[in-house]
Amino acid sequence: MKKFHYRKRWLAHSVKIATEMMESGAISVITLTGARQVGKTTFVKHEEPFSSWGYINLDDLDTLAIIKKNPELVLRKEKHLVIDEIQRAPELLLNIKLLADNENFKFLLTGSANILVMKNVSETLAGRSVIFSLLPFALREWEEKAPGVLFDFLYNEIEPEGRRIQKVDVKSRIINGSMPATMLLKRSYRIWWYGYIKTYIERDLRDISSISNLADFHRMLEILAHMTGNLLVETDIARNIGISVPTTHRWINILETSFIIFKLRPYLKGKISRIRKTPKIYFIDPALSFHLMKTEEPTQKEWGRLFENFVFLQLLAMKNAFGGELYFWRTSGSTEREVDFVLEYKRRVIGIEAKFKEEVTMKDATNLIFFCENNDCEAGFIVYTGDRIIKLLSNIWAIPVGEI
Repeated sequence: MKKFHYRKRWLAHSVKIATEMMESGAISVITLTGARQVGKTTFVKHEEPFSSWGYINLDDLDTLAIIKKNPELVLRKEKHLVIDEIQRAPELLLNIKLLADNENFKFLLTGSANILVMKNVSETLAGRSVIFSLLPFALREWEEKAPGVLFDFLYNEIEPEGRRIQKVDVKSRIINGSMPATMLLKRSYRIWWYGYIKTYIERDLRDISSISNLADFHRMLEILAHMTGNLLVETDIARNIGISVPTTHRWINILETSFIIFKLRPYLKGKISRIRKTPKIYFIDPALSFHLMKTEEPTQKEWGRLFENFVFLQLLAMKNAFGGELYFWRTSGSTEREVDFVLEYKRRVIGIEAKFKEEVTMKDATNLIFFCENNDCEAGFIVYTGDRIIKLLSNIWAIPVGEI
């Protein structure tokens, strides 16, 4: 049997800073959230100091029954304790608060049903906890590399150098997925994703939120999958399915707070006032969007949207681990212009376009140039599927997706 190899997550950088805050007494609880199967349990079992702490998994029904019956008895066994899937017993948060306040206990909580965790953490552990979100693997993260060209430019102020690199098999990477389990799969990824949809999305979310009509809910998931990278207009979705707008809004919020989808907000700090304020939608993993589409071979336009979602995941993983804000930018009016992503860090701003193509030209940079001319933007980057870093203008580069 092949020995398990733990790949260190980028997020460990920020969590380590939080553990130093914990040691100084500034906080007493770290909360690690994220969708099912992104690797939260693996993270806490391999990262110091949590790997040497006591561990309780509330997904285990026997453990859950015992701790609900006598929480104090279980929680007092270890002064440093990891509690996995805290959303199974949110009533424990009051006990955790008292132990942390009065007896200097330290806790790391994980939760994949953010619907319950975030509300209770914010109310019960206000000022005592910091919250992190773990995502599927970024491509370079899986390869055990540091973030690439965009990170170097935005965070370290290092300009890209023109060079040729090895191409990424983007289609395969998108279809397989970026979850820890699927990164290792060669052929069974379709079965894995089918099980994920049936088990973690349909069953778990239905149990948590009392979704009564599963057929309509699944239909909404399919529609959202085809909307990947598009503006999220809830009235159109409701009309398409034949359900009310409030129901659509509630279901979408459930998916968002459970980390299945993300709403990307617009960048509103520029000089142009005619900016679209409707968010765009992306899935936690473009493979999930692909498998919900139920298509054997996406169209070129669909591949473009899936690629955009793939780039979104890379940027979000980097932003979550190292700081910053992620937006999109789109004007309204008769002539619309759009930049797929805007990444901001300490008032430094770059625009990013995702192009599912192997060659790029100056025409592909048109919107980036316009954005940089009308915003406090330092540079623009076209992320594409080719194999060269190319300087198109003094502040515009084309970079392969493997170099994000």
